[in-house]
Amino acid sequence: MKKFIKTQIDSFNKKTYKKSEILNKINIHQEIPSLFLITIKNNKIIYNKTILEGFHIYENEGLNRKKRIIYILEKLLEKYKLQDTCLIINYADGYNWLSQLPVFNFAVPVGCQGLIFPNFDIFDFSIENKKYNFDEMKNIIQKHPIKKIENDMFFRGGLTSKNKSKIREKLQYEKIPFNVKLNQPEFIGNFKNHKYLLDLPGVKPWSVRMKYLLIMDSLIFRISFYNSNNGALNNSEKGYFRQSTDYLFKENKDYIHFLYNVNYDKEIPQDIYKKCITDIKQKYIYYENNQKEYDKIVTNMKKASKKLNLDEILKYLHTLIETYTTKLLI
Repeated sequence: MKKFIKTQIDSFNKKTYKKSEILNKINIHQEIPSLFLITIKNNKIIYNKTILEGFHIYENEGLNRKKRIIYILEKLLEKYKLQDTCLIINYADGYNWLSQLPVFNFAVPVGCQGLIFPNFDIFDFSIENKKYNFDEMKNIIQKHPIKKIENDMFFRGGLTSKNKSKIREKLQYEKIPFNVKLNQPEFIGNFKNHKYLLDLPGVKPWSVRMKYLLIMDSLIFRISFYNSNNGALNNSEKGYFRQSTDYLFKENKDYIHFLYNVNYDKEIPQDIYKKCITDIKQKYIYYENNQKEYDKIVTNMKKASKKLNLDEILKYLHTLIETYTTKLLI
């Protein structure tokens, strides 16, 4: 955790920021409407109530992302005490690269400046209009019985890459062993009935489902994109979009990671798409022919996932905010 947080702090190249500077600049940041400000004073959250007014595209089952972020911070302050501080939070899927301020994002590409806030759904995953926190979902998923293991590469999700890379929409037409179906909801516990699980980019090259896949019993194939042409100078994308729990797991030891340098805001070029299909099939064939290697990586993942819980997530967030306040604010 400490190394993961240090990398985020170091991305600001030893620059420090006055709290007054943040408070003043955020008020004139109307060109980046996905940013909003939260102040913490005497272990209480202070924010402009108008930020919760109105409808926006991230509305989800009655709770928008701003409300969910505030709730996460409220739960954090029930457990931990924070120094007085101020946080600029980006509630959109992409990381904030326009602002020169220290911004908290849900995911930040390797090589880029930014702080990584936990996934917005850790306290309100919805099943049949009932909400569950991450620990409750972990318990539900792990206790859900496995009926029969299918030897396929499974994915269920929305058409969220249709206006971007189209990776999901293309993969749905691939034949077995691919099993990609879009806009066909299925109880997440049933994912365990498949030997391989795909984690696919959506609007941006990350998805909140990864943390749930990591607590199952299948081998995960994680497909990530990054665009080395994004960013500026030494602050450009050099790798995958890291999320807050990524420090707990190791690429190609706890899951298989496929990484491609591509403009993920446009349709994936055919040559790169073909390479992606070839790479995935080759790994699939390898693990089908090497069951011991399959078992080894799944065992590694299950061992690492024991620490993946709300206590760990809140401990991480507390450590991150305290380090940010101490190292970046003056």
